[in-house]
Amino acid sequence: FGLYASRAYLDRRPAPKSAAELVHHDFVGFDASLDHLAHYRWLRKQVREPRFAIRASTTMAQVGACLANQGISILGSYIGRAEPGLVRVLPRIELPTSEVWVAVHEDVRPNARVAAVVEWLAAAAHTIVP
Repeated sequence: FGLYASRAYLDRRPAPKSAAELVHHDFVGFDASLDHLAHYRWLRKQVREPRFAIRASTTMAQVGACLANQGISILGSYIGRAEPGLVRVLPRIELPTSEVWVAVHEDVRPNARVAAVVEWLAAAAHTIVP
């Protein structure tokens, strides 16, 4: 994960130089029902009461709000890097990571087609998140 914002937002509100300066910024995030996620717990350690300009139920809505200059969002790095309208904020700060699991029923695990899909998913994940 990383912090991302639009260039226009950062032109209007100078980019933070440290996590402590995040208190001066607006945020775009998931709705409050997901505040238990590790990256939002991390944000609350940096900013006790973050100002959310927009809270959305989808990642794409967050990206759209960021592109509309609404604030800084915590996005998967593979999403932020792929969107040319977004700029990484505080790139040296490490945010919490998230595990990805693939569940396969034991009866189909030996199936060559299922194994091929699982191997492809693992390889694809490594190209998205090195």
